[in-house]
Amino acid sequence: MARAEPAPTVTAAPAVDITAMRFGLTVLSDPPGALVDLDGEYTGRTTPAAFTGLSGGNHTVRVRMDGAEPVERTILLDHDDEVVVEIPGLASPSPGLLRNWEQNHYGGVYVDSFPEGAEIYVDGRKVNRKTPDVIYGLKEGLHTIKVKKEGITFSSDKERIWIEKNAIARVTFTSGNAELTRSLTFESEDYAQKPFSINGRYLSDRFPKKVEVSGIGGSYITIYDGESYRSYRIPAAVESNDTVDAVFSDAPCSLLVTSAPAGAAISIDGFQTGFATPYVVDNISEGKHLVSVSKPGYITGEREVLLTDGSGDATVKVALEPYTWGSLEVSSDPAGARIYLFGRDTGEVTPHTFHYLDIGSYSVKVVGKSGSKTIEDVTIVPYSTVECHADLAGS
Repeated sequence: MARAEPAPTVTAAPAVDITAMRFGLTVLSDPPGALVDLDGEYTGRTTPAAFTGLSGGNHTVRVRMDGAEPVERTILLDHDDEVVVEIPGLASPSPGLLRNWEQNHYGGVYVDSFPEGAEIYVDGRKVNRKTPDVIYGLKEGLHTIKVKKEGITFSSDKERIWIEKNAIARVTFTSGNAELTRSLTFESEDYAQKPFSINGRYLSDRFPKKVEVSGIGGSYITIYDGESYRSYRIPAAVESNDTVDAVFSDAPCSLLVTSAPAGAAISIDGFQTGFATPYVVDNISEGKHLVSVSKPGYITGEREVLLTDGSGDATVKVALEPYTWGSLEVSSDPAGARIYLFGRDTGEVTPHTFHYLDIGSYSVKVVGKSGSKTIEDVTIVPYSTVECHADLAGS
């Protein structure tokens, strides 16, 4: 009689420890711009927000906005995932989830003047807008803003500005005598080829560079080295055409930046911090700094602060003023055509929806491989989406 074969040994598969794995999590809300808490701590981010490198397992996501009850979700993170939250009880207008917000290539500028009513020019082109106004839909990068008003001489009628995507820069023109300027070359042995800003304005300049500096006393230069915001006070005795070797100070100060409403992106001397109000920004040098806060649908606010070591955390609060906005959905046949606003390439291609455009009339130009088309008098209305289509197939 044959002996029975022994039963095969079954080896249990090793348990998978998902807490040792890393995943991504995207947090979306309607309306967007809500503060995001993760596992009980404020992240300094607002929706839409994408987090990477989170450990697997249970996480608690809490989103909150001024005037509404917080909404909390618990999620088991075992793959790249997203959380979508609707925030009830808010009467404020909403553009939706803004799922592709970080893929935008454009921002804007708020142009003001004293006196008001000056014609606005962007990169040499008249845009049929008068001060004060928001010009939104400008491609990220360097632009020149100019104003003209009959019978008025401005101390400076032309300013170069850097446009950040999804943010609004701010420029103000005042009447009066021409500003005193010095043409100075800045060098730094420690920060060669690193970007710097002058008087809080970032223009993508890098060491060494010859630049025009407005004002004689109180001017300063700032660098951001990835960890700290360090400034150097430009000596008043330095004369035009001189070379300045900038030696930057330590950065022992902290600054609590708050805004009303909360959730505004913070920049220090033109450098984006990546955090939103309310937030304590560490590693700032002593001296003057320009703090800017920007939130979609609001005019950017700015405050100049003077920091000193040993005085504890300084605090600055900025009240933001809303403006009336609408959305523009641009499509074409065929798709993939470049979109122009204000006579300038926005960096976007069809189909694309622009949010937070100031209300009024726009000229929309669409440029494809098979031709181009300009649609005049496209009127943006408050808190609604206007559709604009260009048929390029027969061009």
